[in-house]
Amino acid sequence: MEEKPNYYAVLPAKVRYDKSISHFSKLLFAEVVALSNKEGHCWATNSYFAKCYDITKETVSRAVSALQEAGYITVNFEYEGKEIKKRIININPIDKKVIRGIDENINRGIDEKGKDNTINNNTINNNNTRVKEQFEIFWKNIKGRKINKKRAWNYYCKIETNLDDLQLAQKYNALIDNTKDLKFVPHPERWLRDERWNDEEHTHSNHFGTQPVFRDNEGYIISKEEFEKAQELR
Repeated sequence: MEEKPNYYAVLPAKVRYDKSISHFSKLLFAEVVALSNKEGHCWATNSYFAKCYDITKETVSRAVSALQEAGYITVNFEYEGKEIKKRIININPIDKKVIRGIDENINRGIDEKGKDNTINNNTINNNNTRVKEQFEIFWKNIKGRKINKKRAWNYYCKIETNLDDLQLAQKYNALIDNTKDLKFVPHPERWLRDERWNDEEHTHSNHFGTQPVFRDNEGYIISKEEFEKAQELR
């Protein structure tokens, strides 16, 4: 059956404010709701979601697993012989009523009762503001050339990680500190897109051979004298 998403999605407060799952997991839950029929079933594949949000299938898989572990969805498979024919994502019973409430109001608009089941614009704006603030903390604390901020923001909204904004910044800065030639350091938007925080960190930490490397606040290599002078001015 072809997936036909609704024009809007539902994100219950229980999911919206759950700190144990990532922002993308919450977005994916809303997308699953939008794609679900009255019984709360969704057949979309990881490839479908990856294409929609320009992310990897692995990121989608982790988000699906996170939602399943949190108890928001159940995943079942239909088999044809020994091969999987179709994956079925089921919205758990606590949320099925919400989906039925949406279907009943699609043709006549959302009435007063429907307002309790959907996200109003103020709630959406508040959530976006919180995520935006976290991104700004990440952006403010990273070193190096800060370009393509808009694209970096778009990828930040899609990432699947348990790291917070400062931890992500520290991961990015560690890559800069451990790379002598900054041309080999990806720009922030690409680093986020490729989930580079999962890369193994170098063990030599800020040293190349026996010579320490000193950097300014922008991540560029400077002399030891310049570095010490900058430290005195702080």
